[in-house]
Amino acid sequence: MGFFPLRSKISEYEAVCFVSVPPAAESDHWKVARRPSDRRGQNKRLDGVTVLLAEDNPDGLTLLEELLRAEGAICVAACCGREAFDEFRRHRPDVLIADIWMPDGDGFELIRRIRALEPEEGGLLPAIALSGSANVEQAIMAGYHVMIGKPFDNDQLVDLIDDFIRVDEATPSPRVPWTLSSPTPGQITLTYAGHVRASDVRASMKATVSHLRGEPVWVTADLRAVTGFALIGAYVAQRIMWPYRDAIAHVRIVARPSLASIMASAACRVLGIGCTVEIV
Repeated sequence: MGFFPLRSKISEYEAVCFVSVPPAAESDHWKVARRPSDRRGQNKRLDGVTVLLAEDNPDGLTLLEELLRAEGAICVAACCGREAFDEFRRHRPDVLIADIWMPDGDGFELIRRIRALEPEEGGLLPAIALSGSANVEQAIMAGYHVMIGKPFDNDQLVDLIDDFIRVDEATPSPRVPWTLSSPTPGQITLTYAGHVRASDVRASMKATVSHLRGEPVWVTADLRAVTGFALIGAYVAQRIMWPYRDAIAHVRIVARPSLASIMASAACRVLGIGCTVEIV
């Protein structure tokens, strides 16, 4: 079965839900990518951004290149996972977009090799998975920050890349949707509610860092009242917490079934922090 985003617009504060659709031929997956962008005449949003494209379908690869180059991106193309990793080491791209199912090293192997690297080597690279059949949770837990189903919307993909590149410019929420408390020494509780933006994740992670003194602490992340979560939220958390990951003994995630809980768990995995997830 394939997947497509249920929401019509990807934004920094909405999590994408995926619903199953009947499988289609590979060529059908790429038909939607031909839809013209409604941004013609505006400034190119991805000027100078280097995007590594890993896709074994020649038509799909060409369409991706045409779309992103029209927005000003510099595209580096690879037709398999092994070649993509070589290009990654050679060019150090700003963003990775990879198909999951490829010969000679699939998308899972590719992202695992990248995540095994230190941040200064590109180990925290923003990564988007594209697939018509892969499981969303499987892709995110493997190391991708987001999975978009084929067929995808052109503007959604460009929006997402732009969010990754301009993450430090993310607009704060008008009402802070998180609180931090320390009920006992060595314990921190982060409680989130409503729509959680990338800027909210950044602020809450910086607040957490300020409490990391002495012995490693136990962190509880309460996501039960979250109604929307920034797709780039895990990336934001990884960037901030990487230097402090050894100061966290364990993370307990309490949540309703949601993409937010998967992304939080995946962030812990990338950081090498043990975590447990309690679904309520």
